[in-house]
Amino acid sequence: MSPVDLAPEEEPAHGSWSGPRPAPEPVTDATERLHRLAAQVRDELAGAGLGGAAVRVARGGVDIAWPGAYCPAGAQRLLAAAGFEPVAVDGVLRVTGRARGDVRLRPLDEALLRRLLAAAVADADPLEVMPPVAGPPGWTRERREAFVRFHRSRSLSARPVESTYAIVLTGPDGAGDADGAGDADGADGAGGVVGAARLAPVTEEPGSVEAGVWLGRSVRGAGVGGAVLRQLAGIARAGGAVRMVAETTPDNIASQRILSALCASVTRHDNAVTARLGLGHAPS
Repeated sequence: MSPVDLAPEEEPAHGSWSGPRPAPEPVTDATERLHRLAAQVRDELAGAGLGGAAVRVARGGVDIAWPGAYCPAGAQRLLAAAGFEPVAVDGVLRVTGRARGDVRLRPLDEALLRRLLAAAVADADPLEVMPPVAGPPGWTRERREAFVRFHRSRSLSARPVESTYAIVLTGPDGAGDADGAGDADGADGAGGVVGAARLAPVTEEPGSVEAGVWLGRSVRGAGVGGAVLRQLAGIARAGGAVRMVAETTPDNIASQRILSALCASVTRHDNAVTARLGLGHAPS
């Protein structure tokens, strides 16, 4: 198996190398910990038959790359424990930075529902966040009312059929972490409600739950989706589920990469892509 692409100015801790060798990085306790992490991950990858993967320590982090859109569970747990997030890029899983720590899931209530509607109106199209409603395009009064009714009937009723969570960015100073704090719409990504996530039982598959997520345009592609799905997996596991299922469209490549990076098994059909994540091996 050939090593994947590496930046020419940095040296891999494993795999071939054809570029110039840089001066050694100053050794610190943090650097030593990263090298130990890299060695542990390299062993996990080798045990999973991915001995040709490239592993390196650089820029205060670990960069690990291996071909294929599957992350071995042991390596995933090591990386997650250290706060790193694998991301699929062009069919290769890479670890180039730490996972976001400013994303929170808050169980939906009436106060958060008002903020969620404001975030949707400011930063998303109605068709992205709710069932279709007849009428002219845009956030008409009828669609705003239908949005509220939808969530009240699904998760805020006396007999809810799913659990819905407001996705909140805490911001650099913790803004948006408490109910009622932060921006109403989160459109600037600096704190506040920026989307919603849900978990619903799959009636035909006992022990399985279906996950759904939508994000405002301004925070897409910034690592929020991966953080949300990891938290959903933890919530589902704590609730006794053994499998989490998610669906997306064939053209939603970003979602497919996130699901693959979570070690989910992805199946592609003509009009849909289905991912199944065994929660016994999911990252925490």
